[in-house]
Amino acid sequence: MTYKQLFYFTGHCLALDEHPLARNGGEFRERVIELIQKEGTDLENFVQLCSDHLIIPAIYLKFKKHDILDYLPKDFIQALKEIYDLNRERNIQILQRIDDIKAELNKKNIQPVFLKGTANLLDGLYNDVGENRQAHC
Repeated sequence: MTYKQLFYFTGHCLALDEHPLARNGGEFRERVIELIQKEGTDLENFVQLCSDHLIIPAIYLKFKKHDILDYLPKDFIQALKEIYDLNRERNIQILQRIDDIKAELNKKNIQPVFLKGTANLLDGLYNDVGENRQAHC
């Protein structure tokens, strides 16, 4: 798989929700499964690309939601799940720290403004607290 093909494959994975037939055999889901099963698909480079762009948790959730995990090697699934679980726990801890910080600032009549990943977590932008990898406190 060339680097360009790897990006297209990743794009297909991330766009699974945007195609209404995806759960019922839609073309993106079928294409992702076909490429996973195809000899020469380099899952190692796929994981590296996803890691470089901080999207492993999102990829894991897409695969899970669209019943694609069964088409992947067990050790690959386990690695994605471990990264997702670590990220989810990290984000939960960040949200707890945010509550503490807000409480202390509010005591002094200061209303904090959170930006970037933290703001996205607080705004509920993500369907799953483990999806966002960019939150920093």
